Amino acid sequence: MSKAKQRSTERQVIIDAVYAGHRAKRRKRNVLIYGGFALLLAAIITAVTIVVVGGIQQNNALAEAAKKPIAGVRTFSKLTRQHVDTPVTYPQHPGVGGDHSSSWTNCGVYVKSVDEQRAVHSLEHERSSNDGPDNDGPDAEGVRIAVGGAEAGGAGSGATGVQAGQC
Repeated sequence: MSKAKQRSTERQVIIDAVYAGHRAKRRKRNVLIYGGFALLLAAIITAVTIVVVGGIQQNNALAEAAKKPIAGVRTFSKLTRQHVDTPVTYPQHPGVGGDHSSSWTNCGVYVKSVDEQRAVHSLEHERSSNDGPDNDGPDAEGVRIAVGGAEAGGAGSGATGVQAGQC
C-alpha cells in the first residue's frame, strides 16, 4: 500500500472516530433530554392522579357522612301551611312551620327582630333562618360576609337573626 493511500486510510479512521464520538454525544444528549421529559411527564401524571384520586376519596367520604343522621335535628310533623292575616302563636321558638303570613322576610342579615310569621313563610320557600342570642356579635359578622349581605333592620315580634337562602 502506498504512503498516500495509507494516510488517506488513517485520516478516514480518525474522521470515523470523531464522527462516532459526535454520534455518542448526540445519543447521550438525546437520552438526557427525552428521558428528562419522560420523567417530568411521569411526575405530572402521578401528581394529577394523586389529586384526582384524593378528590374522589374525599367526595366519597363526604357522601358517606351526608348519609348519617345529624345529631340534634328534630322533625315536626302535621304542620299546616296556610297563609293567614291573624297573629299566630307557635309552640316552639322560633317557629318552624304552621300557619304564617302571606309574605316572606327579604333575604339579609337582621340584627333586630323580624316578624316570626314572615320568617316561617321564608322557611316554606327553603330560606334558612338563625335565631340566636348574639345576632350582632362576631358570628353574625361572619354570616354577613358569607351571604354578602349588608346589615338590615327589621321590626316586628319574634325571631331575630340571620336570614339567608335563595335570594
